[in-house]
Amino acid sequence: MLRADDLTFAYESAVFILDGLSFQLAEGEVVSLLGPSGCGKSTALRLAAGLLELTGGNFEWQSTPELAFVFQDPALMPWATVAENVQLPGQLKGKIDREAVHEALDAVGLSAMDDRFPAQLSGGQRMRASVARALAANPKVLLMDEPFAALDEMLRFQMNELLLDLKNQRGLSILFVTHSLYEAAYLSDRVLVMDRGQIRGEVTPDLDRSASAQDQRTSAAFTSAVVAIGALMAETSQ
Repeated sequence: MLRADDLTFAYESAVFILDGLSFQLAEGEVVSLLGPSGCGKSTALRLAAGLLELTGGNFEWQSTPELAFVFQDPALMPWATVAENVQLPGQLKGKIDREAVHEALDAVGLSAMDDRFPAQLSGGQRMRASVARALAANPKVLLMDEPFAALDEMLRFQMNELLLDLKNQRGLSILFVTHSLYEAAYLSDRVLVMDRGQIRGEVTPDLDRSASAQDQRTSAAFTSAVVAIGALMAETSQ
């Protein structure tokens, strides 16, 4: 679905944030970008979304998919209800698809809260609203920049489960940025460890997705993936 070849990016300071970054995202795949702060993870995501302009290299899409971006901060409009926030993609396009809005709210379990304001929601509910807003655009690809970083561990687990359910139900392809080895190992088909604007290694967690979440997280495959990711991360800090 997406192929990134030899990407380079530098701000006006001419310090390269990305320096020959290459990776792929297949249809229906979850790929996580993991690495130390400043390694270029979020920059790669913003370039894929077209929010920044490449210095060099290129992105090649198999087709032109509908993209949606989920940021770390839910960034909900405080004066608008949940439903009005979720309608935003439609408003920007000039046509609100109310069925898509309803389906998105239902998918994240917020149908009964559509008339509430962000201040009336918990942190997890605000993030669910942010995900619903992305889903209302009927995307084929979700770009997610540490969306669950501010949540406590239990809520993070719940959001991870929700994301995998949505991925399976909607056939989404997901490029996911995180700092958590455990989150990357659990969510991903492939984990790409970055350092200094390049991919330093790849780990392919081989979890049994037919098993329960608890069984997956306590499996030998999960432990092996976390250890392998940790070893790559240790190399980036040297």
